[in-house]
Amino acid sequence: MKCIVTTSLLLALLPVFANAQMQDPVNPAIVMEYMQSQLYDQAAIYLKERVEPDNAKQLSTLGYCYYMSAQFSEAETTFHQVLSLDSNSTQAHFYLGGIQMQRSQPEAAVHHYFKLIALQPGSANYHKLLSHACAEAKKPDSAFTFLKEAARLNPKDAKTIGSLGNEYVDRKMYVQADSVLNTFLAMDSTQFQVTAAAVRSAYFQRQYKRVTTIGNYLMQSHVMSPLTFTYVSAAAYYDRQYELCIRTYEYLQLMNQAPEMVLYYGALAHSALKQYDKSNDLLNVCVNLAKSKNLEDYYGAMADNYEKVKQYKTAIAYQDSAYYLFRNPQRQYAIGRIYDAYLGNTTAARKYYHQYFVRAKPEDAQDSAIHRFVRDRMKQLTN
Repeated sequence: MKCIVTTSLLLALLPVFANAQMQDPVNPAIVMEYMQSQLYDQAAIYLKERVEPDNAKQLSTLGYCYYMSAQFSEAETTFHQVLSLDSNSTQAHFYLGGIQMQRSQPEAAVHHYFKLIALQPGSANYHKLLSHACAEAKKPDSAFTFLKEAARLNPKDAKTIGSLGNEYVDRKMYVQADSVLNTFLAMDSTQFQVTAAAVRSAYFQRQYKRVTTIGNYLMQSHVMSPLTFTYVSAAAYYDRQYELCIRTYEYLQLMNQAPEMVLYYGALAHSALKQYDKSNDLLNVCVNLAKSKNLEDYYGAMADNYEKVKQYKTAIAYQDSAYYLFRNPQRQYAIGRIYDAYLGNTTAARKYYHQYFVRAKPEDAQDSAIHRFVRDRMKQLTN
């Protein structure tokens, strides 16, 4: 009798034991603690050992932790597992799109963002993501279409409105640009992305007073944007607001962020006010900025290209320009070599070799070898 009772009790408890074995081994509190502490890599390790392979929710959390800890290959594999269980998982499509954008593969991202829009057509954010992916994939018309829809769905998103305004300006659709930008600015004039686009739109329409009005507002708001203030500086000069033009330069210069064109317009403004010494001071700064070391390299590279296609006179002209700007005697050696090796003009070759030889100060073995070659070659050309 006792045996029968014990057997019956075990049979009654069997479903309980089975449910206990099938319970989710993942402790959500532990996962949440890891995530709140930004320990996504630790959360991923914890989850990987416990997730059920057919539990899309757990896999999505694991994929998210992989993504947040920059383990993109593992995240991609995991989110594809999620899609095999649920092809409409917005989280999987969202992060797979993000992974493809991280890899500079926007075409692949477009597929996932299209899916997101199909699942949630009212999402402004998904339209914005798709617009960006299309732009990166060199599909400007599609990017424009989805950007406009993102702005329609969320007209309070300053970044989207600013981007759309700039896109209209780039397409010379100034009426549409002003409509979008001014509508936003009537609600909120503090968002720089929108005011910067409004500056561009006004400048290209030659509405210089509007540009300078916004420029004054931006300075009062302590906004620092060299590109935007380049438009303000130019507009102030063209509108004969010379004091404002100079003040724009001084404002940027306080933070050492005055670009070359702002210096240039500041110099022109000083000149217009007959402050010629101040104008020349700024112009000298502009000249020095233009004389970037890279500029010599650019001239030299173009000279090499022309030499390779046997346009020797043009090559010499670029080498000569590089020397004029930077006084590097290596350029005189290059000119002498072209006259010597290709044009057969030994008189000119000897002249440039001599100029190189007396100015050059070899700093390494290669320079010394060139210096010796020039010395010996000048002797041969003299004899």
